[in-house]
Formats: sequence, structure tokens, C-alpha cells
Amino acid sequence: MFKVYCPRHGSDVLLGYGRVRQVINVRPGVIVVELRCYDGEIVRLLTGSRADTVAPVTEPVAG
Repeated sequence: MFKVYCPRHGSDVLLGYGRVRQVINVRPGVIVVELRCYDGEIVRLLTGSRADTVAPVTEPVAG
């Protein structure tokens, strides 16, 4: 399960592995997981051992 912020919901939601659209290795130790929320919103989760964040960060995807 992934805990992500969905701007359409205006809150955090839990999404299962079946909601994953793609996984992108940005650079060594930095990963972006793109997910589709239940309401259709696409969000990206930035994570990995070398991501510049303390905790995973989500952002909406236009389009």
C-alpha cells in the first residue's frame, strides 16, 4: 500500500499495488512511482534512499 496525497480528495489516501501506473528510476537511489487514485487523479510519489526528502513526497500530475 502507498499513502499519497490526492488533491481531488483533499486528503491522504491509501492505494494498493494495482494502482501503480509506472515506476521510474530517476537516478541511482531516487525513484518516482506514478499512481492512479480511485477518483482518476494521477499522482507521483518521490522516494528512494537518495531522494532529497525525509519522507516520500507526492505531487499531482497534470493531464
